[in-house]
Amino acid sequence: IRDQRNQLVDQRELPGFVVCPSQESPRASFYKQQQCQTFDMSLNKFLRKKIYTLDLWSTIRVTIRHDEDHYGRGKGYSHTSELVLYRSSSFDIDVSFPAGLVIKRLNEPGFGNLGGISMAMIAQFSFYKDKKINTPKPYKFGAGFLAFNAFNFSENNTNRDVGLVALASLYPIKTKYSSRLSFPLFAGGGYFLSEQKWFLLFGPGIRVRL
Repeated sequence: IRDQRNQLVDQRELPGFVVCPSQESPRASFYKQQQCQTFDMSLNKFLRKKIYTLDLWSTIRVTIRHDEDHYGRGKGYSHTSELVLYRSSSFDIDVSFPAGLVIKRLNEPGFGNLGGISMAMIAQFSFYKDKKINTPKPYKFGAGFLAFNAFNFSENNTNRDVGLVALASLYPIKTKYSSRLSFPLFAGGGYFLSEQKWFLLFGPGIRVRL
């Protein structure tokens, strides 16, 4: 068993199993049932790391081969199968720092104001590409809180506010899985709690993966 970073989690060798062909096999009539096993075997009985506790994108690799003591080294049959714990989407809590957001308050003239560095905490969904292991699509959707102009501590800062937001984020620059930083583009809308106004937003940001 290997995790999503391909690091070994658990490994066991189970010798001495004799497996019978199924009843649908033309070879089934040539095997004596008392000399082999026909029941299902649960890997959880032998593994220290149980399968139901594995993280997303873990890989289970099972190799079945003939006994070398019986067939001789280099002879006989060997087959390896891989099972990947796949999901089409995942849910997480994202902390990011949008900078230079264009905020357009509804029912106000103009094209909106350019804000400073903000902080967003978003519960969001990520989506993965079909038939590819741990390859996310370059967009996410979520909702949460936006502390607009949170790091502007000047006395004349009148734009600092906390809003409820629904956001879509686009990741045009592809980064490695191990990368702690990424640079998304945000678009969405929400409601400022202090001003009691609806707004639309658009702009870049910095995402930090904890």
